[in-house]
Amino acid sequence: VTAFGADEVRDEGSRAGARAFIDKPVSQSRLWDTLAEVIHPQQRALVPADAQKQTLGFPGMRVLLVEDNEINQQIACELLQALEVEVEVAENGQMALDLLAAVPDPLPWSVVFMDLQMPVLDGHQTALAIRRQPRFDRLPIIAMTAHAMQDEVRRCLAEGMNHHLSKPIDPAALAESLRRWGGYEGRHPVASDRLAQAVSAHPITIDGMDTEQGLKNCLGNVKLYLSLLEKFRAALLRTAGQTRDALELQDYVSAQRAVHTLKGICLNLGADDCGALCMAAEQALKQHMAASDFAPQLQALAHVSAQLAHRIDKALALHVPAPPALPAQEFSLEQCAWVCHHLDALLQASDSHAEVYVEEQGQLLQSAFGESYGTLLRWVQAFEFEQARRSLASMMQAAGVEMK
Repeated sequence: VTAFGADEVRDEGSRAGARAFIDKPVSQSRLWDTLAEVIHPQQRALVPADAQKQTLGFPGMRVLLVEDNEINQQIACELLQALEVEVEVAENGQMALDLLAAVPDPLPWSVVFMDLQMPVLDGHQTALAIRRQPRFDRLPIIAMTAHAMQDEVRRCLAEGMNHHLSKPIDPAALAESLRRWGGYEGRHPVASDRLAQAVSAHPITIDGMDTEQGLKNCLGNVKLYLSLLEKFRAALLRTAGQTRDALELQDYVSAQRAVHTLKGICLNLGADDCGALCMAAEQALKQHMAASDFAPQLQALAHVSAQLAHRIDKALALHVPAPPALPAQEFSLEQCAWVCHHLDALLQASDSHAEVYVEEQGQLLQSAFGESYGTLLRWVQAFEFEQARRSLASMMQAAGVEMK
């Protein structure tokens, strides 16, 4: 198993006794095929060619997803993996260019899915940089963005992109795009039933959200949808502040990116009303509206976001099980203060080990802070470290624990 597909790596492996190779990331279908080839090589020839043609997915296809937003990444990966497509993610255009430059021919990816608004290097700049290299002339690039105007679609095509998908991504349109641009044109009968079968009704209701559509965008995966709602709640609570801070510095690019990111999440999860507010705010910021003139829009967005976050919080309380009650543990205030001090340091450093630490110390923290521990745990698991620090400080003050 290797992340490198170069011939010399395979030659060296063969000399060492390897009988087969699997490139990372490993897909279920590729693992199955490789095991079948190694263990029962004679049976591969017995699979009728017609049976292979009738598959509703794209086993063996690999794509490069260039997307900076974590929620959009999760949804796109879920859709692609449901079609047996292997996905590699680049978080911005520069990372995508670095990945493309590092791999030998033939390229491992059949298609590049390109978000347009990203930090470091956006989708437009990245597509132009790819098309300047003759080596990538035949590599299809599919643009992805929320509510693209016709002018933007034409711009994408002029920059060398091959096609455009609107967010939230329609599963059937995604499958058709893979069929057309992934080398399956005319010989692969894609059926959107593959994706439709995964959509199941679930009684999640949140005022101001079309949760049924949001679930469909997540292929009916209730667990995924609920986990994304937790991250959405955190994004709702921080976006207005991020936008306000950026405008104080006259950083219109960062302000626009903040509301654009929230807009994309809204549309994916079914929060169309909040998404419409974000869209209007984004258009105003594109015109470099003065902060004083933009204040009413920002206030409206903050108000709607806070209300929606509260409603999501109530829905999650119904559908997401609370962390299991841990047996009470005797503790001293000094011991608790030391644990809180260490946890606060991890949170301040945005250290991902904070999630492990808060679970390891769960028995002590729950004994000290009671039900508030569940709130702290959720903030840390959502990687909302600043909010987790505020919650921790509030709980410590209420419990009379002083930071050591």
